[in-house]
Amino acid sequence: AIIETSTNKIITGCSTSKIVNGVEVIGYRAFKQMLDLYELKIPSTVHTIEPTAFDGCPNINYITVSKHNAVYDSRENCNAIIETATNTLCIGSNKTIIPDGIDTIGACAFCGRTGLFNIAIPNSVKVIREFAFESCIYLNSIILPVELTKIYPSAFQNCIALSDVVFNENIERIFESAFKNCILLQEVVLPNSITQIDFNAFEGCKSLALLQLPDNDICYIFDNAFLGCSSIVELTIPFGVQYVGKNAFAYCSGIENVYIENSETEIEDSAFASTVIINNM
Repeated sequence: AIIETSTNKIITGCSTSKIVNGVEVIGYRAFKQMLDLYELKIPSTVHTIEPTAFDGCPNINYITVSKHNAVYDSRENCNAIIETATNTLCIGSNKTIIPDGIDTIGACAFCGRTGLFNIAIPNSVKVIREFAFESCIYLNSIILPVELTKIYPSAFQNCIALSDVVFNENIERIFESAFKNCILLQEVVLPNSITQIDFNAFEGCKSLALLQLPDNDICYIFDNAFLGCSSIVELTIPFGVQYVGKNAFAYCSGIENVYIENSETEIEDSAFASTVIINNM
């Protein structure tokens, strides 16, 4: 590895690098896309792991943190790096078991882990940050925890094997591209707690056949939210939906029937672009 002497910071590592005692910082993208990186051992001296330090490392299977590290831990042999003070899971592996008590799954925590097929997310988790599970291409199902209120941008983007997602009753917002290109996702039943579905949230989910939108007092569906979801046949826009953005349901070539319950819902002219609707009621 290349270490900046004055800061004890790893600038660039490789798959055979050892993070030795004395290293204090693992730098931005230091081990990005290391295909042959299988194991991480974090010594007691590391106090900072910068964003995307291990982004796109598909084969990380084992992670341990020194018991003497004051900032990070790998409690309960969880095969992950946890920021102790915030209970944030920062770096996960293909074999991670998320301990109960974790509050946040950090940005890019599992990004690109191709050996991750299923993972149980405990109900203590309140936040799933951006790109947390992005490009976990064999992840096939997720039950979202009951305390979760927001799914941040691209959290599950490009999870191309993801076919089953169970949404809880407390989610308030699905951020942009959260489930973009989840091409095997077949059913989305959104709870009534959701008030905002952001740009491109479910774009390219071409196997999505059943879509149930929130039926509440107020909900906004933004641009490209369901663009290219070509398997939807019947769509109901509930009374509480206030706004349907540009291209929100564009290129949804399977749609035959659309039911709009509120005549005052603001629907952009291009909301259904290149979507041939047989019946609009």
